[in-house]
Amino acid sequence: MLLFANRHDVRLMSLYTHDYREVKTRLHSAVAVDYDYRGRKIFWSDVGSEKIFWCVGLLNCIMC
Repeated sequence: MLLFANRHDVRLMSLYTHDYREVKTRLHSAVAVDYDYRGRKIFWSDVGSEKIFWCVGLLNCIMC
């Protein structure tokens, strides 16, 4: 799986089937993404709002 941001959303893509889904949409300027495998958390920074966001299990995203 490949996790990436394209400024407007964070997406998850399969490297085998090339299918992808949106993890979080309607972002301002998401530029960096990281994943905590143990905690199953996705982190991303948004330079437009100058904040770091995160969500657990690809659902229920909350601001940190």
